[in-house]
Amino acid sequence: PRTIARALEMAGFSGIRTFPGGATRPHNLAQRIISFSAGAVADCLYGLSGASFLLPGVSKTTSAIKAELRHA
Repeated sequence: PRTIARALEMAGFSGIRTFPGGATRPHNLAQRIISFSAGAVADCLYGLSGASFLLPGVSKTTSAIKAELRHA
């Protein structure tokens, strides 16, 4: 997440935010249960930490805002 945030910042983006991306949906039921459980734990830890802890190995999403380009 830090590398992506730095790259976005260098490209002129602001309001960069990374958060748990949610569970994936594998075809195998056992894998789906593990993915759902890991996603739930990641969401819980993220919330309890005041949005500062991202569980390694769990899907993440990064969002950012691109400032308008102004033409002279």
